[in-house]
Amino acid sequence: MTKKKTHKYKVGDTMKFRFFDGSIHTGAIADLRYMGDGWDHTETDYSSPQYTVHVPDNTGRYARGYMVYSSISDHRIISVNGELKQPIFKPTETAPITRKPVEINELDAAIEKQKDFINGKVKK
Repeated sequence: MTKKKTHKYKVGDTMKFRFFDGSIHTGAIADLRYMGDGWDHTETDYSSPQYTVHVPDNTGRYARGYMVYSSISDHRIISVNGELKQPIFKPTETAPITRKPVEINELDAAIEKQKDFINGKVKK
């Protein structure tokens, strides 16, 4: 079993996060969990803390008054209590793309011959 990683934030903190579909939501942390916690078919991963967040519903769609977002991990969090979180993935400069010359093997040559035949470019 790996060492239990502690949660960075606590229940009641206000969190702004990006959900799996790309939408951004703001709500309060309601529960602290770990990946796979409560699942009987897999082992709990104590190195991956996750949060359950309740986001207030202003549309009236939900009778309870909020939407529950579970399994929010650290890399989805944008800010907590108004403080921006440092992104894990930092943009880096990319090397220029260089193309390698394409080598035509026998299969590629045969495919090209078939395409020429279909297009009426038969070589005699």
